[in-house]
Amino acid sequence: YTDRIEDYYERLAGHYTIARLWAKALHFSELSGDKLSSRYINDQALTFYESALMILDKRDEIGLKANLIDKKKIVIKQKMGNIYYVTSRWEDGIKIVTDTMVETDKISDLVLKAQSIHLLGKFQKAMSKWDIALQFFEDALEIVGKLKDKQLMSDILREIAGIKYFTGKIEQSLII
Repeated sequence: YTDRIEDYYERLAGHYTIARLWAKALHFSELSGDKLSSRYINDQALTFYESALMILDKRDEIGLKANLIDKKKIVIKQKMGNIYYVTSRWEDGIKIVTDTMVETDKISDLVLKAQSIHLLGKFQKAMSKWDIALQFFEDALEIVGKLKDKQLMSDILREIAGIKYFTGKIEQSLII
């Protein structure tokens, strides 16, 4: 079955959870969420991500360093935020991504912080809160400029240009 292991992610996540083999349960819960999210089976993906977060709360039983656990939590919450974004559940997304802001400061991870700020900007843009969205994108851009993350910088600049265009500042959108 190794050539088709992806077909068994959900079953393996459940098996390892029942067996209380937390590191493997975490691994397969996250993989299940990723697989289901990529197929737009969003509610089930959220269920597996929520399971992964509950497993991460068992800090002492997982066998991972605290810093890695904190990073994992942030990444999983961002993945959940992306699902909330594509399903127009913006308030839920804002809540879970806002939670990551304190966590990114705690572990001093600027890349994850910029990603969270960018995602918060996308929620605001989706709700037509242009000024708030623009502020989030500019804050994220300031961080990304220091990091030299070209892909995230490109994504943020595209969002800023979109806001400028939607708000009638067409010339400004072309400059970006």
